[in-house]
Amino acid sequence: MNRLLFTLLGLFTVFSPVEAGLFENREQRAASLFEKGEYATAADEFEDDYRQGVALYRAGKYQQAAESFEKVERDSVRTEVHT
Repeated sequence: MNRLLFTLLGLFTVFSPVEAGLFENREQRAASLFEKGEYATAADEFEDDYRQGVALYRAGKYQQAAESFEKVERDSVRTEVHT
């Protein structure tokens, strides 16, 4: 019984440091890229038009950023974008 318990504990310690990236959704991956300063790549990953626009702006792609901002549908964000 002790042998089985130690084997199982050994397996948990071997497989526990799973990289968090395996469980991230697309928006989380994009946010991680954005935080690293990889704005153009983050913009490709973001599904949210506002976040994509911000990433494109930071990447220096101003026309594409403006187009992305135009797609924003949330009223609170649209007001902020257009002021």
